[in-house]
Amino acid sequence: KSIHIGNRKGLQTNKIEVRPGTFDAMEYLERLGQTAVVVSIDGTTEAVIGLIDKARAEASHVIQVLRKKMGVKVYMLTGDNSRTARVIASNIGIH
Repeated sequence: KSIHIGNRKGLQTNKIEVRPGTFDAMEYLERLGQTAVVVSIDGTTEAVIGLIDKARAEASHVIQVLRKKMGVKVYMLTGDNSRTARVIASNIGIH
């Protein structure tokens, strides 16, 4: 058996057959702030798993201090997809 674990780009790159509901499941997890990872077996999607990347406990406080007390404009650079990034940024006070 051939097993592939990857993201949306990997589906296209590896010419994986995408079953109905796969993209819906990915988008659902991404709206929750999770990174969606797809498991494919023998060239067909079989499962979508959500991985959670939690910000450090002090991140919100640090961002608040930078913005309010120091006047710094805060931005977040990430390799995550935009839906996941927006949720994480919002959770730590970056708008």
